[in-house]
Amino acid sequence: MALRSVLENRAMSVSIAIAIFCLGLFLARVLDMNITQARLYEVQQETNEDAYDIVRAIERRFAFHEFVSVAISTAVLLDPDLDQESFASLAQPLIKDHPGITNLALETEYTVTHVYPYASNKAILGLDYRESATFGPAVKKIRQTNAPDLSGPFSLIQGFDGVIYRYPIEFGDVGDIQTRRQGSVAIVSSVSSLLSLAEQTSSNVRVAIEFGGADISSKGNRFGANITEEDAPIIRTTEVAGKPLTIYVTPREGWGTASEINYGVYVLALILVGTLLGFLFWAQRLLKSRRESWQQLSQAIEAIDDGFALFDPDDRLVLCNSRYKAFYNRSAHLIVPGAKFSNIIWGGVQRGQYKDAIGREEEWFEERMEAHRNPVNSIVQRLDDDRWLKVSEAKLEDGSRVGFRVDITSLKRAQNEAESANQAKTDFLNVMSHEIRTPLSAIIGFSKVLKSAHRLPAVKALVEEAAAESSATKRRFEAILSHFENYAERIDVNGQHLLNIINDILYLNDFDKADKPLNLTAVPISDIIQTTVQQLSGLADEKGLYLNAATTDALVHGDPVKLQQVLVNLVGNAIKFTDAGGVRIRFREADEFVQISIEDTGCGIPVVSGV
Repeated sequence: MALRSVLENRAMSVSIAIAIFCLGLFLARVLDMNITQARLYEVQQETNEDAYDIVRAIERRFAFHEFVSVAISTAVLLDPDLDQESFASLAQPLIKDHPGITNLALETEYTVTHVYPYASNKAILGLDYRESATFGPAVKKIRQTNAPDLSGPFSLIQGFDGVIYRYPIEFGDVGDIQTRRQGSVAIVSSVSSLLSLAEQTSSNVRVAIEFGGADISSKGNRFGANITEEDAPIIRTTEVAGKPLTIYVTPREGWGTASEINYGVYVLALILVGTLLGFLFWAQRLLKSRRESWQQLSQAIEAIDDGFALFDPDDRLVLCNSRYKAFYNRSAHLIVPGAKFSNIIWGGVQRGQYKDAIGREEEWFEERMEAHRNPVNSIVQRLDDDRWLKVSEAKLEDGSRVGFRVDITSLKRAQNEAESANQAKTDFLNVMSHEIRTPLSAIIGFSKVLKSAHRLPAVKALVEEAAAESSATKRRFEAILSHFENYAERIDVNGQHLLNIINDILYLNDFDKADKPLNLTAVPISDIIQTTVQQLSGLADEKGLYLNAATTDALVHGDPVKLQQVLVNLVGNAIKFTDAGGVRIRFREADEFVQISIEDTGCGIPVVSGV
């Protein structure tokens, strides 16, 4: 009766109808707002990723500037008198594939001495920075700090706005203040090239670059798109050579407008509101709570500096942060929720994402999947853009898997540079050993001949002629010959000493090569001992020491060159630290070994070497 009376009450029915209609509109509006917020969140995420990629691209650009500066400064250190033509030959291959670098300059003692390209920059040759109010302060600053500097932007005489990256160098004899010179390498980049780099990184955003701290209310030294506070830009700040760079990024199409939801949603909401109102409110609250939790989790994961990904027990992607996708640029479109790990990896293999997989794609894929299925230790992964990642994965109790990707490119590059430097040292010593020892052997050989000049037939004949002339002439000639042979003896002794030093250096160089194979053969001990005595007897005679050795017919199985080097080093060390008396080389046979001992009368601790 009560319900009937209500329905019969026209005014009450109209009120209920209006209430139901309004409630339906409200529900439709809530759905509309949720869709709008979801779209806005998606745009924010994509814009954040674009901003991150743009900042990294600019940082890589200036990291390449530092690489070019170090290469040029190294060349100047090796050749302080580098001419303009040589400078151009050095600079051209370094920057030919990098249009962002417009020109290079080398400054010595505040004066521009070299430029590249020459034709468009020759006007600044001879420029004295001390007389330049525009560029002088930056040059003086790097003198004081001895650190790279980024200055600008300037309106350059070449006709564009640019920034200048300067890298300090010091060349000449570093131990001599009189000859030591200071200078710097200057690399000029146009501001437009940095903006082009940002556009190439992402075409979906508008970008402005400000050279200085972030201040959206004042344009200052800002270039690029006209972005204001009303655009609500994403602001990212980085630092290059001590100078802050601020990047402003907004979506090219704006942050979005009201949802274009179909009006059928409103009709459907109006029809269902009477019967499903309670369920819809409950579902809405549940979805909101879940969305907030998911957004909170996503924001927390997004804040991680390293790449993170979560795969469910079926090995399908649940979520990952933008850093994870940024690492895999070629296969990023495959990294979506629900994608299988195997499909993501194989897609990257097919697109050349992994350098180590090229040429052995299927084998590499099976190895990677095995490491993923049974994660034990972290692995190192080399990408197509020469970045290196440390991949760490773990399996959870429910079969899910979590993975981290850590960028270790700087560590790998440092390791490779150290290995290259060590190889360059080895190559240099190998070349120099031949270039030095060949003429030195000739000097020692001729000095041995000159030591015994009195035995030469021509000298004997000359002595006989001098004796025939008079005894006084003979004595004078013999005295001259004695001095001559004495000097030859000194040449021979010092030549042998220099040869021993060179051999010691080469021995230490070979000692670093732990994997160098030994040349094992039957070695007569007497030959090793006698050769050592011959090499070092001149050094012992020069110090007034005796050097003697026992002989033996024993043979040992070993590398004759290495045994000779060890014995020469030990005996040479004994002579070096012995001021009176001498050095004796002994040997003793024991079972299958021969024991060689070096005894000296110096202050050192006796060294025993078993062979």
